[in-house]
This record gives sequence, C-alpha cells and structure tokens, in this order.
Amino acid sequence: MINQSSISNLQSPTRSIKQLLADWQTAVSNTPHLQPPAYHGPDIAIPMFTEKTSEVQPGSSFVARLRTGSDGHPWIGKAIELGATFILAQKSANELGLTVPENVIYWQVPDTAQTLAWLSAAWFGFPSQQLVMIGVTGTNGKTSTADLTYGILRAAGLPTGMVSTLKAIIGDREEALELHVSTPEAPVVQRYLRQMVDAGLTHCILETTSHGLA
Repeated sequence: MINQSSISNLQSPTRSIKQLLADWQTAVSNTPHLQPPAYHGPDIAIPMFTEKTSEVQPGSSFVARLRTGSDGHPWIGKAIELGATFILAQKSANELGLTVPENVIYWQVPDTAQTLAWLSAAWFGFPSQQLVMIGVTGTNGKTSTADLTYGILRAAGLPTGMVSTLKAIIGDREEALELHVSTPEAPVVQRYLRQMVDAGLTHCILETTSHGLA
C-alpha cells in the first residue's frame, strides 16, 4: 500500500526524495532484487528529473543516462552551471573529474535508467497498479496493433487509453506526440498513466520497444 500522503500530494511540483524511496520500497516489498539503491543524502523536496540541459533551471534535478551511442554524464557539469542542485548519475564525480559544489547533491546509482523509472512511478503514485496494462512490442506493426487493440477494447465498452508512437489518447483527449519513439521516457509514460487513472480509465495500451521494456 502506497503512503496516502504521497497520493494526495500528486499535484505538488516537488517530492520528498526519501518519501519517493519509501514508496518505491513498499511497492516492491516482495521483490528483493528491485529494492531502491542506498541513498545517504538529506531528505529534500526535488522537482522531476530531466536529462536535457535545455530544461535545467535553478533548483532542477538532472539525470545522466547511459544509452547505446550516447552518454549524459559529460553534461553534468553544464547542468550544475545552469543551477541543477540534485544529480542522479551512474558514474562517480571523481571518474568524471567533477568538483561537486556543496549545495549540490550527487547521487551515484548502479543504473540510472532503472532508478529513474521507479522514481517516476513513485512520483505519480504507481498508476500502472490501477490499470490493466497491455504492452505491444515487436519489430514491425506495433502502432497498427496498438490501434486495433484500442479499438476492440473501446468497442467492448472498456474505458481505455493508449500511448503509441504517434499519439496519446486519454478519455476524449488526444495528444499528438512529436517524440517519434515507441516508448517515451519514464516520466512521460508515468504522467500519462496518472492522467488515465484520474480520468477514470481502467485499461491502457502502451506501444513499447524491446529497449523500453529493458
């Protein structure tokens, strides 16, 4: 059971980092290998993470992601210059040759992608737990299959939302996506799922890539 104070605080632009970790730990209490990584910093209220320095402003939380062919760690210094005060990273500051200012919290974790995914779910109150989730994956035909499945569930009278390469559908609202990727980043996915729950939907079709599932 997720802390009810966390659920009631979903509209706040910031969250207590230790409350997020507590909610994460509660959500995976029966799955030891999914426990959150150790955090020894102070309990502060942080805004949602971004991995784009163009979105960083004073007080931001910045996450450095390791991807195939790209690495966000070289941008940590720039994020700090722009005012980020909470850094989530996979590499140590020493390894990067960084001097971290005293007002900046630098949290090194084994896997930034996994940590971001779980923190994002906790941030929005684990909305997937309140939805029947249907993931559509494969080499080709994901978008068409997602559209067909969405139509079938709607025709059956089931309140259904969808997130695909081209659009997000939440109730009567349709939002065109300019992401051109099958699986948006974790904060975006969790935000859509929360909106679906708040709109009274019970089912979600999520177009996913094998990379997104990993």
